[in-house]
Amino acid sequence: MLETNFGRHAKKKRIEWIDIAKALGIVAVVVGHAYPAKDTFYETTYWWHMPLFFLIGGFFIKSLKVQKYTVPQFIQRKVWPLLRDYLLAGATIILINFFVEQRNVHYTLGYFGRLLYGGTELNGYTSAFWFMTVYILALIVVTFIITFIPNKMLQFLIVGTLFLLGTSYKDAQSAFGFPMPWNADVTLMAAFYMWIGYFSFKYLKRLVQSRWLLALSIATASGLIVAQNLGMIDEVIYMKSHQITNSWFAMFVPLIFTFSVLAISYWLQFTPLKHFLAIVGKHTMIIMFSHKAVFFVLEKINFDAWTILSLVGITLPIVAAIIGKKMQQHWRFARQSTTTS
Repeated sequence: MLETNFGRHAKKKRIEWIDIAKALGIVAVVVGHAYPAKDTFYETTYWWHMPLFFLIGGFFIKSLKVQKYTVPQFIQRKVWPLLRDYLLAGATIILINFFVEQRNVHYTLGYFGRLLYGGTELNGYTSAFWFMTVYILALIVVTFIITFIPNKMLQFLIVGTLFLLGTSYKDAQSAFGFPMPWNADVTLMAAFYMWIGYFSFKYLKRLVQSRWLLALSIATASGLIVAQNLGMIDEVIYMKSHQITNSWFAMFVPLIFTFSVLAISYWLQFTPLKHFLAIVGKHTMIIMFSHKAVFFVLEKINFDAWTILSLVGITLPIVAAIIGKKMQQHWRFARQSTTTS
């Protein structure tokens, strides 16, 4: 259920350093949600972890002409699997909430309604689900842009303008009087990061191997973190809640950090850590969908240390996914045996 297009990028031959980068990103997401203090570590983690996922998503986008898809085929083969996983995962988490929190039917039906509306209406067990709807919308926007506007410079001007427009106001509630369905306005930001991933992937495959660029990007990112800690700057990038202090900062700084993470990931593939990180990277979506539910269950039994929450929030979904896959394989084998006997 949870192996979406996002995680299926290289079913024929996976690229290890991309899986490792996704692992670092999802660890940052889980830790960010578990970490109790809104200090420099917390703020600077939010500068890059969600932009990283949108940027990586752009690595494997192709125009409809290259894919030889009509628009209905694109919706059926690329969009629908993501939406299906969003709905199935959401329904599962809401049912878990129903039993764990002993909710009444009225509350649970309302929760299903909020799942359909998405965005900032989702909190608690499903608060991270906003990512998938924004990802779907950004995928559609970027695919259509690169299909119908062949000029790369014009594409950049469009996504750059959309980004500046999308970060020019406080939030949807203030601008429109209501939160946008699916966090649709955040798509204006996400589409920019995704297009950057689409455009830069062929160059990044070489650039991540450069030790000089790795050192430069890490030094620049470290300098920005120190500046934030010392109060020389005071910037936040919270995509879901649309808290953006500076549009230009939000446009360029996440790119510096994401390149650092990608370059670090490239070199991590030559270390013993690669095996563990690759496993985490292959299960990013089930971790994204379920870690907040894991947190709430643990907190009910008084396990509330952020380190424990983070560790279990990462490992338990992976174990569940592996067990689920083994059971599917067993049932498939059993059906085949019954058919052939």
